[in-house]
Amino acid sequence: QSLVMGPTSFIVTACVSAMNNNDDNEGDDESTPVSAIEVAKRVVRERGIGGLYRGSSAVAVRQATNWASRQGFTEFVRPRIPVGGV
Repeated sequence: QSLVMGPTSFIVTACVSAMNNNDDNEGDDESTPVSAIEVAKRVVRERGIGGLYRGSSAVAVRQATNWASRQGFTEFVRPRIPVGGV
């Protein structure tokens, strides 16, 4: 999952950061949208394809803990759900 989620999370974070750092909206409450494709192109141009995988280990840990907690909850609840009606 971190093969896809790592770059995706990185690009989303970069887009949000770029919107927050945009100085073109003086006194305006709305931020100018930033293209994910443009962010990805810039990162690949400046850092290579590996630049998209910055922070991938954190994404992998996040995904693993999310999966484990959901699985643990399912295993906890499963015996408490009546099967075959009430």
